[in-house]
Amino acid sequence: MAVRSLGQLTLDLVARVGGFTGPMDQASRAAKKDMADIAKSFKGAATAITATSATVAAAGGAIVALTKTAADNARTLQNQAQVANAGVEEFQRMAYATQSVQIEQDKLAGILQDVNDRVGEFLREGSGEMAAFFEEIAPQVGVTAEQFRNLSGPQALQLYYDSLEKANFSQAEMTAFLEKIASDTTALIPLLRDGGKGFAEMASEADELGIVLSELDIAKLNEFGRQFDRVNGILATTGQLIA
Repeated sequence: MAVRSLGQLTLDLVARVGGFTGPMDQASRAAKKDMADIAKSFKGAATAITATSATVAAAGGAIVALTKTAADNARTLQNQAQVANAGVEEFQRMAYATQSVQIEQDKLAGILQDVNDRVGEFLREGSGEMAAFFEEIAPQVGVTAEQFRNLSGPQALQLYYDSLEKANFSQAEMTAFLEKIASDTTALIPLLRDGGKGFAEMASEADELGIVLSELDIAKLNEFGRQFDRVNGILATTGQLIA
């Protein structure tokens, strides 16, 4: 059986997953490092299904490169959200907000993972970095360890901060308790204040800008990534790697 041309394989791949093509100006915007611009490009790549086969054939290489980048980033985003014990849309809104205080997406995932770990350690063993909080502070403000049991990472962090705020700690004491659960958590104070008002405002801004990928967007991009890897594997056996 004759081996198909790289152009035809590219066309078949893009068509199979719904034609994540988008306008070509999205490809140039995807090169920018600004999170909002990148997210807009990814969202457009995931939802635009209007390009014709001729357009795909003419610009296949650039389109596939853009969409593969989007798929890789969607996969990373999904993994980070899982690590943070957060919904993928919730995590994106938080990550958009934390950039304003110089906390990048991967760092945010690490902070929330640490919060989950510390809470889990106390619930399992009654010890760990949060022992002093649960034994000395939580009872003073009417909070129990059980209230943390089924919370997401973002919810647990907010409740923890709210409890410290109610305890009327000094800035130094607040910093000590926040850094005890995760390094650099103090940087999030402007967003956590007043019940997370800063986070809520930035989340609304992210939604207004239309930069939050939906669960469906993520699923489409993940499917593209799987199909791309599959076809690239087939091409590798014939010495034709997709650049």
